Amino acid sequence: MNQLKIDKQKGLYVLTKGLGVFPVGIDLLAKRAKAVAQWMGIAEPKSEEGTPEHYTECMAMMDKGQLHAKRTGLKCTGNLNAQLVGYEGERVSVVDSAGQHRSFWVARTLGWMPGHLEIEFDNGEDGALASEIYQSVTLVA
Repeated sequence: MNQLKIDKQKGLYVLTKGLGVFPVGIDLLAKRAKAVAQWMGIAEPKSEEGTPEHYTECMAMMDKGQLHAKRTGLKCTGNLNAQLVGYEGERVSVVDSAGQHRSFWVARTLGWMPGHLEIEFDNGEDGALASEIYQSVTLVA
């Protein structure tokens, strides 16, 4: 049985399905559902964020997006970081939103709604989703 819990303090929807627990950020799910709606040219989710109705509406939007991608062969780019587009496979140096300097390899996830990854080491391990905003991005020569 599926059970949805909403942790507004942590900003999470937490779905329990069988023995699995699947948390997703309320803001992240809303952002992705909005991007899918814009990509498909349809109405964005209207329900209040942090409610069961919003979760259901956003998940339905994600399902629609996946079906649209399967039918058309197109990919939704709404999950990519605009500052990293074109740097895939390259090593970059960034100043993040907290003012921290760091460098990483830029990679992309697969699937119908790819996202950018920050790969810290040359072996491709320890990848994390790319930050949303950087103060600066510079190609490392």
